[in-house]
Amino acid sequence: MSKISRRTIIITLPILVVLTLSTGVARGDLDGDGNLDAVFANTNVQPNRVCLGNGTGGFISCSNVSADTNNSLGMALGFVDGDSDLDAVFANAGFPPQRNRVCRGDGAGGFTVPCSDVSADTLVSLSVALGFVDGDGNLDAIFANSLGSPNRVCLGNGTGGFISCSNVSADTNASLSLALGFVDGDATLDAVFANSGQRNRVCLGNGDGTFGAPGNECSDVSTDTNNSLGMALGFVDGDATLDAVFANNGQRNRVCLGNGDGTFGTPGNECSDVSTDTNNGRDVALGFVDADATLDAVFANTGQRNRVCLGNGDGTFGTPGNECSDVSADTNASLSLALGFVDGDATLDAVFANSGQRNRVCLGNGDGTFGAPGNECSDVSTDTNNSLGMALGLAPTTTTITADTPDPSVVGQDVTVSYTATVVSPGMGTPTGTVKVSDGTNSCTGTVAAGQCTVTLNPPGAKTLTATYTGDSDFQMSADTEPHTVNPLSSSPAAASGDDDCFIATAAFGSPLAPQVQLLREVRDQYLLPHPVGQGLVALYYTLSPPLAEMIAGSETLRAIVRAGLTPIIGWATLVLWAPSLGMGIPLVALAFGVWVALRGVRRRRRLAAGLAVPLFPDPEADYPDISDDGRER
Repeated sequence: MSKISRRTIIITLPILVVLTLSTGVARGDLDGDGNLDAVFANTNVQPNRVCLGNGTGGFISCSNVSADTNNSLGMALGFVDGDSDLDAVFANAGFPPQRNRVCRGDGAGGFTVPCSDVSADTLVSLSVALGFVDGDGNLDAIFANSLGSPNRVCLGNGTGGFISCSNVSADTNASLSLALGFVDGDATLDAVFANSGQRNRVCLGNGDGTFGAPGNECSDVSTDTNNSLGMALGFVDGDATLDAVFANNGQRNRVCLGNGDGTFGTPGNECSDVSTDTNNGRDVALGFVDADATLDAVFANTGQRNRVCLGNGDGTFGTPGNECSDVSADTNASLSLALGFVDGDATLDAVFANSGQRNRVCLGNGDGTFGAPGNECSDVSTDTNNSLGMALGLAPTTTTITADTPDPSVVGQDVTVSYTATVVSPGMGTPTGTVKVSDGTNSCTGTVAAGQCTVTLNPPGAKTLTATYTGDSDFQMSADTEPHTVNPLSSSPAAASGDDDCFIATAAFGSPLAPQVQLLREVRDQYLLPHPVGQGLVALYYTLSPPLAEMIAGSETLRAIVRAGLTPIIGWATLVLWAPSLGMGIPLVALAFGVWVALRGVRRRRRLAAGLAVPLFPDPEADYPDISDDGRER
């Protein structure tokens, strides 16, 4: 079957411009030694810096990315030119404005100089994210702009350059951050923008580099008009639909639970507070900080301690009134952060980009805390640049639906969907986590290692199955789609001949291959179809049962009730196949008993009509008058 693979991106989460600050850092392996390295985007006429990791939680040395001294406020890492070396894209803003820049990695921890312009745009760009927006396999860039400029999407050519740039939408908000992900459940990347003093916006991708419909490209995430400076997307409430977490300045941070269709929450109640904190939130990153299976949030604050909020897996964090705790005793001006495995163990660490202070790395303990009390964090280097933002250099992945069996299926039938999630070359490693398969209404979830899950599809019609790999701390999300047909039960060509599934049992047990269904089918074939009366009963069943079966298949409650009702019938069918004479004898005995009871009832009614009180089951020792057929005593 033909596949179109969709891969997602490196999400960069920078923040507010504070004069000329070092505004971003991205993390990835730049020198090929297997250790995470850091790239910092700096401002205040300072060059951007790359710091090579030593694999034990520290960094060996730092050096200039290039001779550029732009006001870089955001950045992202990705394979922009198609080779095996990570490249860096910087979002720049200055007075006068400056062009955004792309710097191609040399694979040895440095960058090929000089860097080049992304485009001729000279807008105030505050953030950038990389992703496969137009589906051609080349990384594209989306820039969040401020000061009345529209956000821009620049389509990559796969060789380190960008073909053209265009407006994401007609919005001219003060966008300070953005993230890309599969917000509406299809296989095309969507963009969510964090705005200051305005409603945050979601723009659903069309898969060709454009968003939404002309004039209606984006919609509000919620009615909130907070000062959102940073944001992240992740599966916060465990339902496999992307949720959004916003870092707000001077206000409570907010979490907006996605519905899987591009909207969030319920009208008027789209978002809720992460905690009672009202810090100067500048950025947020999501990850499994305490090593359980629920996403946690780490916030970068300025002039206050950075905070970690442990998720409960239902969209809430911590306990009421105690939702978050301090990452460390640091009270730096942290403007961005990134999570990753800096020291090579299996617990997530945090790196903070600070303004006018040394950047800091805090090694996680795997329980939601960092480092040792009083010594939670250490300096990344002796640099005291003005660092403003950071981005994660996660490896891109490809998700592929390899089979959906059976196809076509019938209403209420279980369909097994097989899938793979693999890293895109030149990335290395094996993705972990989960894959969700959905047709927009029905869904199932399985692990990457399992390679499949089973979903029951209804109602009938043409479906599009979407398999979405949710990503992990090392690998990006990705998705794939596959067409699938669900036929109504009554449309089966074998129904008239009786050589088909037992509709009601199939709907109740979820598959024609269920042992209970096969048992009933065998009794039908052996004891009903060989006889004219049985054939009539089967024909009547196939006439009446399809609409009932479709109704049953659409309700889990009805399926449970029918399964319970079929239990004694299945027990009888088992007895028939195991001991035919005994099994068939049971209904014959029941029939004979019923006939006898009926005849006795007739005689009793006749006696009652004659004015004689005679019980239905008379005492054999009692002397009752004999009544003739005309009701007279003989």
